[in-house]
Amino acid sequence: AKQFEVGSDIPGLPFRTKKSWAGNIEIPDTATVKNGSLNFWLWGKDAHEPGDDIIFWMNGGPGCSSLIGMAGETGPFIFGPDGPKPNPYSWTTAATMVYVSQPVGVSFTTGINNNTNEAQISEQLALWLWKFFYHFVELFDKNVYIVGESYMGRYAAWQFDAFHKNPAGDTPRMLKGGMLISPAFSDFTVQLDTATYDFAKKNQKVLNFTNQDLASVKNESDTCNLTNFIHDHLTYPPMGRLPTPDDQCYTFDTYMETAQEKNPNFNMYNIKQPKTDSDPNTQLVKFFNRTDVQDYIHAPRQHFELCKKVFNDDNQDSSEPPDRTPSFAHSNFARMIERSRKFIIMNGMQDGLVLTAGTELALQNLTWGGAQGFNLPPVFPMCDMEGNVRAYATDNERGLRFMVAPNAGHMVPADEPSLVLNVVLSMLGR
Repeated sequence: AKQFEVGSDIPGLPFRTKKSWAGNIEIPDTATVKNGSLNFWLWGKDAHEPGDDIIFWMNGGPGCSSLIGMAGETGPFIFGPDGPKPNPYSWTTAATMVYVSQPVGVSFTTGINNNTNEAQISEQLALWLWKFFYHFVELFDKNVYIVGESYMGRYAAWQFDAFHKNPAGDTPRMLKGGMLISPAFSDFTVQLDTATYDFAKKNQKVLNFTNQDLASVKNESDTCNLTNFIHDHLTYPPMGRLPTPDDQCYTFDTYMETAQEKNPNFNMYNIKQPKTDSDPNTQLVKFFNRTDVQDYIHAPRQHFELCKKVFNDDNQDSSEPPDRTPSFAHSNFARMIERSRKFIIMNGMQDGLVLTAGTELALQNLTWGGAQGFNLPPVFPMCDMEGNVRAYATDNERGLRFMVAPNAGHMVPADEPSLVLNVVLSMLGR
């Protein structure tokens, strides 16, 4: 692994870091990727003893770089409004962290990509993982956890499936569980449109919606009989399989377009935090576009973008949602949970993109471990590292917990860093 070593004096950072490892590792050719490689940045656990746990973090998109999650949320340094700073809540205090940018097409990856679905890109990740452990053989016997955000809700279930079909040595035995933050894992009508009107109504003042604006959202929702869908069908325990909602309306799109029109600085990732001129992501992009930084972290010299197209047909993923593939009774999403020692799903209530009530509805429609949904709602208090209640969770039911953070948006680790680090420690059994 010596060729991947990264020093402590990273250009553009006004402080030293500890040693890390970064670069590109090739993927064996598949039917849809040729001459491919994925980019990674590995940080060891902050302790004299390396520990037994390794977390592979991946962002969603589809097509977003995992360096966003590292340098914006969970890594040893993060970019804030005032520039980069050491992160006191770095996940490296809990485990060895590997930030993997995938699939081919994401910034700093290489290769010719003709991917159209999740099965293809997950097979490529499983093959890449074999190569990764070849270079980092000392990590081969660790407990592996898969963690990610947003569109990782689609990726993750297929990844777990691929790791079992194309195991990197003992990866299935090593794979202990994971966490999905603000995950889009279900049909968009179920997870977004059914929850849109209630969300807009509750947040009318924050969204700067007039009564007429709200009425336009309700009219679209009423047309497809979605306005009372959550009220009628979100119960604990669930009443049975959800009826299929009418998908011919554009309730979520109407809300989103109205919000963007009424608020020039509308931030769909956290509706209570308007966009500002000092957007940390702007600084992050400039940082990773520095050629001295690219050379220092062994990245290919490329124009770095937060997100890029990774699927053919204008970035359209042809896969069906994993909570109903191949069937509701035996889905990929359920198998991922059932193969885990512990799995956590987390949502922020200020997220204007992946709406919390829609996630709850989709989970109550999910069958795993021989039963459907949770018996009790998320009412158990969850504390941050300092002992303050910052979220509420379901009980651990058949290996799964669902957590809701009232003051967080889409990027829960950025909004509630102390809480999420504590949740990570609980996931690891500590």
